[in-house]
Amino acid sequence: MPVTKEMKKTGRKSQVPLEEIIKAAAVLQAQRRKITGWSLRQEIGSGGPKNLITTWENHNNEKGEIILNENKLIEDYILPPSLEDKRNIFLGDISLQINAFVHESDKLANSLAEKKARSAYDLMMQSNKDMVEEHDIANQIIVKTDEENAELK
Repeated sequence: MPVTKEMKKTGRKSQVPLEEIIKAAAVLQAQRRKITGWSLRQEIGSGGPKNLITTWENHNNEKGEIILNENKLIEDYILPPSLEDKRNIFLGDISLQINAFVHESDKLANSLAEKKARSAYDLMMQSNKDMVEEHDIANQIIVKTDEENAELK
């Protein structure tokens, strides 16, 4: 018969009492917030999220409570055909509005980008034109200076 060793948990004992975790979970449930390790920690103000949620789940398992998954309940519920049709119409309307909003936003963004690009291009062309003019003036000054130097010699 093989001998098995029982693993003993090492480390610090939990600093957060079960009663405090239960109170925090009740507050979260009253606010219709999801109970997670991090939400418990945020409500309590201390404790390891993993330890808090494990303690909460163990407490529920000991009480025999089943934590209902809202998504599972929603998936299992079947709407009557009249409500199903209304829901589909409503979702279709929302979808059309969202698509129109996306297209309008895209047009505005493209228009704005084109205006900025045109402005930058115009500024660059003006700067280039100014530099060419300054270059021509500088060349004229150099030619004039060279002519004056030649006359002085």
